[in-house]
Amino acid sequence: MSHPILGNEDTWFKKVKTAAAIVISIILFAGVIIGMINAGNRNIADKENFTVGDIVRTAKKAGLTLTANSDLAPADYTIGQAQPRIYHIKNLDGELLIYYYATIRERDEAYKQYQETINNNKDGSGNLSSMFYPKWPLTTGFAAKNMIVVVVINASSIEEYDAKVHPLLINLGKAIFYNLNGGKQIVYQGEGQNWKGKVVITYYAHFWKDQELLRYEGFSNRQNVLEYKGDTRSIHGDFSYEYQSSSGMTKLTSSNGFTGNMGHRESIHNYGGMPMDFGLINGGGIPSADEVITLTVKWNKTQETIPLISVN
Repeated sequence: MSHPILGNEDTWFKKVKTAAAIVISIILFAGVIIGMINAGNRNIADKENFTVGDIVRTAKKAGLTLTANSDLAPADYTIGQAQPRIYHIKNLDGELLIYYYATIRERDEAYKQYQETINNNKDGSGNLSSMFYPKWPLTTGFAAKNMIVVVVINASSIEEYDAKVHPLLINLGKAIFYNLNGGKQIVYQGEGQNWKGKVVITYYAHFWKDQELLRYEGFSNRQNVLEYKGDTRSIHGDFSYEYQSSSGMTKLTSSNGFTGNMGHRESIHNYGGMPMDFGLINGGGIPSADEVITLTVKWNKTQETIPLISVN
């Protein structure tokens, strides 16, 4: 039957079906594209477990130039049941060792065995001896959920370390801390008539399931910063400071005055990097932005108390 305006009804119906199919296809295609974009934007730290590829990509983004042609034998560097994937760091005289474990629990058990082994292998002077030390005097370990990442470096001088090694280790530490561990920083600061104070805390926290039990793993590093607004040479005799918070007190007492302002130091320890033979996770709670840290300074028979509040 033919409609005076629409024409043949069968032809019109076919055109409607075709147009509808095209619209549905466009919507589905757009949904796929949006999903891909969202997946790309999703923080890698949200992953339950990491892969060797995740670590390699993170290290390269941090500025390390890697090649798989390492001269080291993986079997010589086994931790637990895991042999590492080893990459030579071309822009440093060093190696990157990546250990994969199925779970955080498996990683913890492997590292515990490793520490027990090196504690039993001390030499006659009580010095540690392990697969890394003393062969590699600069050995830094990082934990990233189910992974252990180890960097071993040979630096011929302090000058070379400061100029070349330290900046790359800081970049790597930051990349692991922020991109993989979802790390955060909180700063508390305040100022009085004579003194400025600051506390900088870097931290991360993971909650994970272990056989249906909810587990917690935390890391935190704290730096206290203190600055005198006058001439530090005018401070003589007894001197002390205290940082009091809900987690405890940090204090120093001296009879030789104030030796100089304490500034913020950029260190791999701020981002979870630790000498491999001395522990990977130091524990730590999640700091509160509502916390008020009380700084008390005593000098030249004078006292000043300053509240330090979060500025994040």
